[in-house]
This record gives sequence, C-alpha cells and structure tokens, in this order.
Amino acid sequence: MEPRSESASQQWIDRMRHYLRVDPGGCWVAVGEDGDVVGFAMSQNRGGVWYLATYGVVTRCRGLGVGRRLMDASPAHADGRPGLFSSTVHPGATRRYRMAGFTLHPQMRMVGTVDRSTLPAVQGLREGRADDFAWMDRLDERVRGAGHGPDHAYMLERLRLVVSDDLRRGHFL
Repeated sequence: MEPRSESASQQWIDRMRHYLRVDPGGCWVAVGEDGDVVGFAMSQNRGGVWYLATYGVVTRCRGLGVGRRLMDASPAHADGRPGLFSSTVHPGATRRYRMAGFTLHPQMRMVGTVDRSTLPAVQGLREGRADDFAWMDRLDERVRGAGHGPDHAYMLERLRLVVSDDLRRGHFL
C-alpha cells in the first residue's frame, strides 16, 4: 500500500476533524507507555446506523491487543444501532472487522481522467445544493438505513455534488 499524497493526507485529517466535531463520543485513541498515540478508532452515529469511519494501529504495536481493545470499545457508542463498515485496503483489517461482527459492504474509488467524448449523454442531472440534503437523507435512509445528516454540508464544501432530477435515480459525490 502506497502512502497517501500530501493533499490526500490533509483531506483525511480534515475529515477526521469533522468527525471529532460532529460526534466526539465515537472517537478513541490508544496511548502507549511512552505517551505516544499507538492506535485510534473513529465511529459515528447517523440516524439508525452506527459506522466505523476509520481505525488503525501503528505497525510496531500490531498483534499486541491494541486494536482488539479499540474494536471492543467502539461498538459501545452504537447504543444498539446496527454497525456498518464499508471498505479497507488492508486484508488483515477486513478479517478483524468480520470477526468483530460487521457485515462488510464494498465500495469503489475511481481515479483518473474520464474521456467525456465516450460517455453517452445523460439527461436530468444538475449540480447539487444544500436544499437537496433532506431528500438525499431520505434516499440514504431507504438504501443504507440512515442519512448522512451533518456530513452533507461538509462534503458539499469539498466535493462535487451531482443529483438527478428523477429522485428514483439518486445522487453521488
């Protein structure tokens, strides 16, 4: 696995700050004997769903039970909500999440430049706006059991939001 670029690292840090602001009760750190942070877990409650946003243990502390203790503590924040975890690039982490009882849902991340001349014309799409958040949450509730709530505004500031005028077709960021 390649390290994140500087800009991707900054985006990740900004997203973690958002999670800390919006739902700090779902965030934990593990501190080693020397006082250094050796692991973390960040989870969020959104409507009727709890999800693990990110989780990690520094390499030198893997296999020592740090991750297990973080994973044991994290679901307490769920307060009875079903858990969701959607993606990881680390195969050992996938096993750990499954052993922790998560139902795993794949996701895609596409990178590159699209040759728009090869795409068919799609009608009924437009730039999204803040006044789309309510119906987006209703759609998300039907599809995944909970809306994104306070995350929509955060994402709209940083990503391009395209929505369909046909509410059956959805939205994407």
